Amino acid sequence: NGAQVMDILKGLNAAGATIVMVTHSPSHADQANRRIDMLDGRLVASVAQAL
Repeated sequence: NGAQVMDILKGLNAAGATIVMVTHSPSHADQANRRIDMLDGRLVASVAQAL
């Protein structure tokens, strides 16, 4: 499920891997170190997030 995938991605990132994730799920996007929001193919926000 989604929570298991997020745990795997977090583990890979902690080990030094760069993760690029595309999602329509705000709850999954909120778990990222950095979030870039797009609307109609255009950048609308780029925010580093404290976790």
